[in-house]
Amino acid sequence: MSMNDLNTSFLKTSEMPDVQSSIDHRNIAIDRVGIRGVRHPIQVKTEAGVQPSVAMIDLDVLLPGDKKGTHMSRFMALLQEHDAPLDANQMRLMVTKMLPLLEADAGQISLKYTHFINKTAPISGVQSLLDYDVTWIAAAKKVNGNIQVELRLQAVVPVTSLCPCSKEISEYGAHNQRSHVTMNVALKPEADLTIESLEYSKFQDAIFLELMKLNLSIDDIGLSFGVICFVLRDNPMAVQSRVEV
Repeated sequence: MSMNDLNTSFLKTSEMPDVQSSIDHRNIAIDRVGIRGVRHPIQVKTEAGVQPSVAMIDLDVLLPGDKKGTHMSRFMALLQEHDAPLDANQMRLMVTKMLPLLEADAGQISLKYTHFINKTAPISGVQSLLDYDVTWIAAAKKVNGNIQVELRLQAVVPVTSLCPCSKEISEYGAHNQRSHVTMNVALKPEADLTIESLEYSKFQDAIFLELMKLNLSIDDIGLSFGVICFVLRDNPMAVQSRVEV
């Protein structure tokens, strides 16, 4: 007996209900609904060219109170179709596309990856790669029919300073101490900031100036400072000016 010989008259042929698109009468909105921890290959636009990397990406949208769910597969579709080298403009474009695609009024994309910059030793001249933990955070919302985007760029930068205690007890050979500085910059809508622009060496004068205003120095902070959040003063591409210790 073949499948064609079976009597299928007893089978129900009604369509499967679309529960996700049905109305939720509880009317409880959820601020962030989406997927997190997606490992995805990316290309990053740098001052030296395009750099390949692998990112950990979180994507989420605001779920209205009358909806039971969002279209999870569309998050992955957005990542698949967006293969242009990543920079500030591309992050704005991707989060702007996400809202109509997910039929949402607000949403956010957080993208974390490791960025490598070729550094030259000051004395020996030897070049080597230095790794930076970089995070792009793009948040979008609909306001009066238009989509407004807020973009932040964060870089965790390894730094070295002289240990003040070792300096006090040593005639020579005082050891250094390693720390990390976290720079968190809010970009203006037209800004196209790169990771290279956030290098610690380029902004150290501004950082030291801000610490002096707080009657602090790198040596005062020492090993205890762990992570310092900088939004650099007088940076025309930043919209805020503060130092948090």
